[in-house]
Amino acid sequence: DEVESAVASAKAAFESWSQTPVMKRVQVLYNFRDLLIKNMDELTYICAREHGKVWNESMGDILKVKEPVEFACGTPSLMMGESLMDTSSGYDTVLYREPIGVFTGIVPFNFPGMIPMGWIAPLCIATGNTLVIKAASMTPMTAMRLTELWQEAGLPDGVLNIVTCSRNEAELFLTHPDVKGISFVGST
Repeated sequence: DEVESAVASAKAAFESWSQTPVMKRVQVLYNFRDLLIKNMDELTYICAREHGKVWNESMGDILKVKEPVEFACGTPSLMMGESLMDTSSGYDTVLYREPIGVFTGIVPFNFPGMIPMGWIAPLCIATGNTLVIKAASMTPMTAMRLTELWQEAGLPDGVLNIVTCSRNEAELFLTHPDVKGISFVGST
């Protein structure tokens, strides 16, 4: 039920989020970046407490969230299409980059901030897609707190969803008809 609810929420949010101008989507990323900096000590503490990493390593995990967010702020340029006139007699070619739909991120326990909220979420969100993160069962608190900060930054409900189910329920994402793509980082 948790997986189905999260995917339904992401699917419902996709229609309006994908139609939100890219500059407005990116503004949420700028807001999120500011909240990361403002809450760095709290986030570092959560990561260290739940994972057992030392302070500096935990802070490094959170800083590795900030860097991809900053990169994703350049999405307006990354989303630009291309065109070529007269690719063949009487034919022009135009390429558009468009949001696709609901994506899922299945992440490991060892980098509870960097992988879900750095490697996966920023570009997915900035490009107009919606996302369900399957937080690592052993270390979900960092991702859950970061999700709260995304909401505080102005991300609409349903654009980013987080589930804490087991790997058995997470397998539902692999065949779910509403999931258009999956990012997986982990081992067997």
